[in-house]
Amino acid sequence: MSELFKTIKNSDTKKLCINGSSIVINNLLHQIYNGNKKYLYQAISNNQTITELFLWYMNNKEIKYLIKLLQNNQTIKKLYLYFNKLNSENLLKLYEVLKINGTISTLSLDDNDNESMKYLYEVLKINESISELHIYSSQIDDTGMEYLSNIFELNQSITILHLRNNIIDIEGTKYLGTMLKKNKKITTLKYGKINDNCIKYLSPAFMINESINILDLSYNEMTVRGIKHLSYALKNNISIKKLNLNNNKISDIGMKYLSLMLEINKTIVMLDLSNNKIGNDGFKYLTDVMKNNEIITELNLEHNEINDIGMEYLYDMLILNNTITKIYLKYNNIDIIPKYFIDVLQINHSLSVLDLDDNFDEQIEEIFNKNKIIAKFKDVCKYCNVNDALLLINKHNENVYPQQPLVVRFADFVRLPNKASDNINANDAIYWILKNKMIKVAKELIIKCKIHKRIYERGSDMINLIENK
Repeated sequence: MSELFKTIKNSDTKKLCINGSSIVINNLLHQIYNGNKKYLYQAISNNQTITELFLWYMNNKEIKYLIKLLQNNQTIKKLYLYFNKLNSENLLKLYEVLKINGTISTLSLDDNDNESMKYLYEVLKINESISELHIYSSQIDDTGMEYLSNIFELNQSITILHLRNNIIDIEGTKYLGTMLKKNKKITTLKYGKINDNCIKYLSPAFMINESINILDLSYNEMTVRGIKHLSYALKNNISIKKLNLNNNKISDIGMKYLSLMLEINKTIVMLDLSNNKIGNDGFKYLTDVMKNNEIITELNLEHNEINDIGMEYLYDMLILNNTITKIYLKYNNIDIIPKYFIDVLQINHSLSVLDLDDNFDEQIEEIFNKNKIIAKFKDVCKYCNVNDALLLINKHNENVYPQQPLVVRFADFVRLPNKASDNINANDAIYWILKNKMIKVAKELIIKCKIHKRIYERGSDMINLIENK
């Protein structure tokens, strides 16, 4: 056992997990008897690299060792306390230490009650180092939420607030909503285990609050009624960039209200709608709006009820949308990717991730690999259009085929088979020259183009791209 304590003392690990009689350090599991816990905490106190400490199932004797550790420790920044049955006396002592601790920035608590919120209230009136607060799986009800809301009237350091799996109802949600209307520091809010009635009283806060940029309302019981209230509030919100509604009950009708909101909202860039019983009708509401949306870059619709018909709606969207970069559609009812859908992926070069079920991975990956090369080429060419890019490698032929389309001249130059030259498009042409690394040919071409300064500069960049690829 002394070897274990020596390992902890001298380890350069940043994270240590203690779960009852088990310790995880450097991804290795060790067992320890309760009688040796005192020496364990002494070893931790001598370690200068541990910044994250996870503690499960502490007893009241062990909490005394933790209190002593925190009185002197200057390195632990994140403290996670889970399933710890502590009596009021020791809990009060722990919070007394946290009042004066100036290093812990993340505090995560669960299995608390309203009484513990009174202690926490006193801590956060004084402590200015804690910026992230998690309260999970506790017995905090409306009264406890009142204490918490009062905390934020005084505390200006907390920017991230997670409230999950408590028993907060309408009155408690009202306290939270009132606080959020005034608070200008909280940037991330996770609020869970609430229903439509709670959402009704929380939503108006988002019409006023301008500090929250990440809103996570996942794993709630929000139905069409709740999403209607939320959508109305978010229409003109100017701060929320990431909206997580995973695991609610939005359905197709709820998507109608959400889509109407997205027509007006100009800030949401990431939207998670997974696990919401959304079918083709709801997906159509969304894709119709997304045709003209220039803000959202990431959509998650995994674990819904979209089928092959939904792929037609997605096709229509991708023809017009040049902003979206990531779409997640795993675990729906999609059986095939139509051939015409593959065509649109070759046209749309903003989309870099389309996550369907695993049997489509190889097909999708091949297209995106090709698109990445094309996109990179265009970037190197300083966003010139495709024809300008092709002009570089056709310049010496301009007197040979003055009347023929540029792509055909290019195809002849690189000596693609005649049948291929009849069908290739400009993107295929760029991909071909990059894939085959025609450095020698391209270099010769660059020399001939020196008199054309703009083309020469772009061409030189292209050679560097090819050689370093």
